[in-house]
Amino acid sequence: MTPKAKGLFKNAVAMSFNYISTKLDTMKNKETTSSELFKGKTLKDMRSMSTDELLALSNNYSSGPCIDGNVVPANQIDMLKAGTANDVNLITGMVTGDTLLFSVLPKAPFSNPTTMKKDELLSTIKSTFGAYADECLAAYPINNDEAINEFNAINQDGMMALQTALAKARTLKYTNPTYIYEFTHVMPGVQSEVFGVFHTADVPYFLNHFSSERNSYWTETDFNLGDKMSSYLVNFAKTGNPNGKGLPNWAAYNGNTSFINFGDTVYNTKFSEAKNKFWKDYYGNLLGI
Repeated sequence: MTPKAKGLFKNAVAMSFNYISTKLDTMKNKETTSSELFKGKTLKDMRSMSTDELLALSNNYSSGPCIDGNVVPANQIDMLKAGTANDVNLITGMVTGDTLLFSVLPKAPFSNPTTMKKDELLSTIKSTFGAYADECLAAYPINNDEAINEFNAINQDGMMALQTALAKARTLKYTNPTYIYEFTHVMPGVQSEVFGVFHTADVPYFLNHFSSERNSYWTETDFNLGDKMSSYLVNFAKTGNPNGKGLPNWAAYNGNTSFINFGDTVYNTKFSEAKNKFWKDYYGNLLGI
């Protein structure tokens, strides 16, 4: 994001990261909030506190980047529109479980609901998407009173569509390609059905490093996936293009909501025409792209 990094690198990988729709607070507001929450305590004071005391103190503090006018001069979308962000080759993607951290619909982050009634979801869709609610419902029809599957599908697709919105915003001023991925493979292990595709689950596969502490769990599916994902990463680091001999073709963003899926197998996927249009319309209006 920061113009300060210009010329330091030419290829970048953003894993489970997308600030394209985030409105950052200013440094002044952050300083005011932190002064109030931390009650004037210094770093020296906090280093002498117990873990419980420190956690209690920081429990209501939302950490993250802010606009300081120097390292982060503006919101990401505004920098992309102005052409002040870095024009580099980009791989960007999410894992299925990232909806617990980032989601388009309220209630999902950090809560992982297991049930959702149709009336509640309809209300949420209308309040979230406004003028685009009918378009959303046409793409994601709700046919039963229990609507948790539709709730999850909208959050999952919305997360990936936002990656596409980032790619589109990068085409406004820049020419370097964006390669998008979704990681959907469930890492084997104790309670894997509970943990699912959790945040950071893609890391060992991109590094092709599987802990010997879990040797009894790994399968050929894991090793094959790790071999492919790490090959994409090495190719990208060397050339700015992840593709190479023996690998399924990974197409760069071309205007549609499409991406490569790293699951039990590796394949390219894209949204239906109705879903593609809905997300392009919604995020296009929201972000002004």
